[in-house]
Amino acid sequence: MSLKLYLILIVIAGLSIYVAFLNPGEMEVYFTQSFSWELPKVVVLLGAALLGVGLTGLFSWVEGVKGSFRISRAASRRRDRENQAREIEKALDQADNALAAGHYEKAEKLFRKIVSRQKNNAKALYGLGVSLQAQGSAAEALEAHLKARSVEPSNIRVLYALAEDHESNREPQKQIEALQQIVALDRNAIPALKKIRDVYENAKDWGNAYEAQKRILPLVNGKEALAREQKRFSDIIFSNAKMCFEKNDSETALTEWKRAIREDNQHTASYLALGDFYSNTGKDKDALKTWKAGYDNTKTPVFLLKIQNALQQKDQRKDIAKLYEAAIRISSGKGQAVAALLYGVYLLESGARDQALKTLETLPEGECLVHQVLLYTARNAQSANGSLPDSLKDIFEQAKQTLIDLANCSPQRQ
Repeated sequence: MSLKLYLILIVIAGLSIYVAFLNPGEMEVYFTQSFSWELPKVVVLLGAALLGVGLTGLFSWVEGVKGSFRISRAASRRRDRENQAREIEKALDQADNALAAGHYEKAEKLFRKIVSRQKNNAKALYGLGVSLQAQGSAAEALEAHLKARSVEPSNIRVLYALAEDHESNREPQKQIEALQQIVALDRNAIPALKKIRDVYENAKDWGNAYEAQKRILPLVNGKEALAREQKRFSDIIFSNAKMCFEKNDSETALTEWKRAIREDNQHTASYLALGDFYSNTGKDKDALKTWKAGYDNTKTPVFLLKIQNALQQKDQRKDIAKLYEAAIRISSGKGQAVAALLYGVYLLESGARDQALKTLETLPEGECLVHQVLLYTARNAQSANGSLPDSLKDIFEQAKQTLIDLANCSPQRQ
């Protein structure tokens, strides 16, 4: 019996004695119509109190027994849940191993078995979707991953899988939505940002691609990686400029080309496009300035050809000579060789056989096939004015075109 019951009993006994003291005498208590006892009032009161206490104790004991049964049942259910959790964890490990080993059908069966026992198991739903996607069941994979997201909306791995599902189903807008959910959870999720950028690039949505790439740049680590992403940034700006130019929005195109160069001062395509724009609009000085800046920053031989053609139209031979001599002097390796070969071609076409031969002989013998052809051509010119026999003209033209193609497609970045 608890202390509380003892206290109640003492209080009731005290009250009974007090009442009995004030009300001496006996009272007749009937148990049936014909059977009764005459008992002192204090006894009746105490008996009633004791009966109440007894009944209270009985009810307390019954509740205690029921509580014990409840605790026992709860413990049993807890043990069942723990056993089930261990079994499911073991099954998940088996399914994950099957998935990693490429046994997609086996993994699918194992994941389905888990889902049949726990329909809201996000890990199993995710794995089921991956195994189905690997087997080409894109619709079922999407359904599984959507269920997994409804269970765990903040599971980034599930969101990546969902984005891949939408990509497979050619649903770029929904793919972007899934990727943006990832970025909302983790602002520095570079893979998600790159995916968003790629989707916008494929859709030629250069404005949004620009914004995505702008968010990527501050997150990139490493000098080489940053240089690649910086160039990608300029590529996006250049593509936007090209689109604007094709839509006859020259003013915006001009602004975008300049911006691409500011973002990456080695962006060859932007220098070329900007220089061509100036040239085609009669701004020859701006064109020459742009091409010279392009060569200074990129060492791409195509700029030498652009500048040479512009100077030839004005018959500025001395400036052409200075251009190539400076290019040969400041360049090295392949860039120097191409500059020397281009200068040699120009000199041969200008009739300066001796100077062409001198320039070509500065390169090592057998530098390349084009070099050998040009050197042979220079040595076998008929006269000092550099005229060529008919047998060499076709060979020279082929070598020249090969060299021009090489200059146009082989940027040298230093």
